[in-house]
Amino acid sequence: MLKKMLFILLFFSAAVPFMMQANLLNLAALKSEVIEVVSCFLTKPKIAVIGTVVIVVVVTAFVWKILIIKEKTKKKKEDRKRKLTKDLRLAVEGNDRKEIKQALENGADINQQSFFDGRTVLTVAATQFRDFSETIELLLENKADISKLNNHGSTALTEAAGWGLLETVKLLLAKNADINQQNSLGNTALTIAISTEHSETVEFLLATNKVDFNKQENEGYPILMRAVSRGVLETVKLLLRIKQIDINEQDIEGETVLMNAAAQEKASTKHPTKKQNFTNIIDQLLTFGADPLVRSKNDGTTVLEQVDSETIRKYMRGKIPGILKKVVSPQLSRALPDDLANIISELTY
Repeated sequence: MLKKMLFILLFFSAAVPFMMQANLLNLAALKSEVIEVVSCFLTKPKIAVIGTVVIVVVVTAFVWKILIIKEKTKKKKEDRKRKLTKDLRLAVEGNDRKEIKQALENGADINQQSFFDGRTVLTVAATQFRDFSETIELLLENKADISKLNNHGSTALTEAAGWGLLETVKLLLAKNADINQQNSLGNTALTIAISTEHSETVEFLLATNKVDFNKQENEGYPILMRAVSRGVLETVKLLLRIKQIDINEQDIEGETVLMNAAAQEKASTKHPTKKQNFTNIIDQLLTFGADPLVRSKNDGTTVLEQVDSETIRKYMRGKIPGILKKVVSPQLSRALPDDLANIISELTY
């Protein structure tokens, strides 16, 4: 009976579909055999238990085999995909457009991200110091995603800007890369170029007149603060000509760019060249309207109350008419409101 039961089970799992298609299945005879097996199950419990175990084992083995086959098929596909992606990346790194085309024809995914850093082949091409313009164009023609983010949240454009690769930046923007796209840290191509001190790239990005200055401030630090804190005079000069930038804006710590520059000038006393650079930055800030009397929203102090900057004092003295120094006496100063008395005291120091 067990042999008959096993035969029927295997028959159903393998032979029935074939025989039904070929019209060779005798359904009446099969029905009779099934009824006999069921009757046996009902009258002989031991056989029923054994039969059930056999069915479970056979079905489990059958399902397990299917899963193994499916997993092997999946692994083969992934291995092939990985190999194709590797071939494509190697071709891109080698600037070999013929091999790139071959890899793409073989089915390589042009937007597949690297397991290690999440970079696509477009990002790889965009960060090369040699001329990869034709390779970049080829990748874009084959639908490379120009806005794809890597594991660090960067795009091909932001990475190229970070390396100061001006020609690549120009090409990507010509191919409609979003100049204001932010990475996972909220940085754009412009803010990254400023932070990495690439003034030529900054100048070009600003010259496009497509920069959205509402997207350039990150983590409460104004865009001008980036350039000042880095001490990049040329970039500071470029940004000071942008009308949308508020030169007296304070960061989340209540510091203005003038306060930042004065602090760094003071800290650079032992480094004359660096100190002179920040002195020049302070001069530029004052020329473009930085206000030395702005009080920090954090502790209410002015720049001169924070740092004794001779550069700023000299500027402020030059703003006082000579007659004011002669007319305003200490006695008169004491009679004035505290704020005004303090200002006069600072100006006549």
